Amino acid sequence: MPSEKIDIKAKDADGKEHDVRIEADDATGKGTITLDGEEVPIWDPEKSADGRKVKCRGLKKGLIDIEVSIDITVDCSKEPPTITIVVTKGPVTLETRVYTFDHAQQDKLIAWVKKRKIKLMASGGQGPGQAA
Repeated sequence: MPSEKIDIKAKDADGKEHDVRIEADDATGKGTITLDGEEVPIWDPEKSADGRKVKCRGLKKGLIDIEVSIDITVDCSKEPPTITIVVTKGPVTLETRVYTFDHAQQDKLIAWVKKRKIKLMASGGQGPGQAA
């Protein structure tokens, strides 16, 4: 099965628009997250049952490439909805990015995540803004 991809538009705190692409191959559990042309390889994804949270491993490139954890959370309880991307290495947070996007983009992303044939988080994980 070929990789499935989704492109969404999101805005940062300054209102600047960013292009976000997530690509995943359900069969291999590998893919990429691309933000404004910066591509991060990802693997070992897990999702919440409601499609609002995805956790995966990734490779943060720089002077030294390091393996990191990446958490992507869609918060539908905020207006406008937010997507938060947190990159950690062990207990250390390396980067946090928060973007807003419209409800159409939110719905598109959640539907796409729910369709992915990847394992559910151990807790069944509900995203923010939704009761378990």
